[in-house]
Amino acid sequence: IVVLLAGAGIYAGPKLVKIAKLAADAKQMADESSVDTFKNGKTTVIYDKNGDQLCTMKASKDMYYIDYDNIPATLADSFVVMEDRDFYNHSGIDIKAIIRALIANRKSDTIVQGASTITQQVAKNVFLTQEVTWDRKIKEIFLAWGLEKKYSKEQILEFYLNNIY
Repeated sequence: IVVLLAGAGIYAGPKLVKIAKLAADAKQMADESSVDTFKNGKTTVIYDKNGDQLCTMKASKDMYYIDYDNIPATLADSFVVMEDRDFYNHSGIDIKAIIRALIANRKSDTIVQGASTITQQVAKNVFLTQEVTWDRKIKEIFLAWGLEKKYSKEQILEFYLNNIY
């Protein structure tokens, strides 16, 4: 038994260290974020001291950031229903959705279903890359938890609607 436990420790030890590093990196990203983090890349309108528009600076698309209070409730509710029905009930990840997706993907031997919450999608699209790796997914999970601790559900939904579509 001692040899078995030692072998398991040798195998799992480096993986646990890596997960702890990914978690620490994700926590730092969430801690250092601000509302302005989610407003990058939007169209900027420059006004003079009299309020007259001088110029408009655009990224690759003409996009304006919309505050949650100005987003129609039906639009916000529609995205929650379509993307993450349990959005208001979880803390960044949806364990039931993860299990459901694992089973469906295992049965089909390919990825046919995802399990990312709205918060995870914000984490991935604002802070991370689109690469499909376990490291990125683990960091995304920890980052989603960090964002849920720092921001309200309304703020997260605002970030999502302004950055994903």
